[in-house]
Amino acid sequence: MSLVPDDQRLPRSARLLKPAEFDAVFAATGRASSRFFSARFKRTEGTAKLGLAIARRSLQRAVDRNRIKRQL
Repeated sequence: MSLVPDDQRLPRSARLLKPAEFDAVFAATGRASSRFFSARFKRTEGTAKLGLAIARRSLQRAVDRNRIKRQL
């Protein structure tokens, strides 16, 4: 059971789900950053997708990293 209502979640079609999809984005050259966030992107034809990755060095515990992902 999810704590986030379905109407507030991104549909699966709008999320990066597979490791290969994340690898393709990390291998791409597009990058933007600010004081608090760093974003990588890959220009593609079609629908935009979102994937969140939080470094272990930022937050040691998986529960903390997952909480941040839910709040964003």
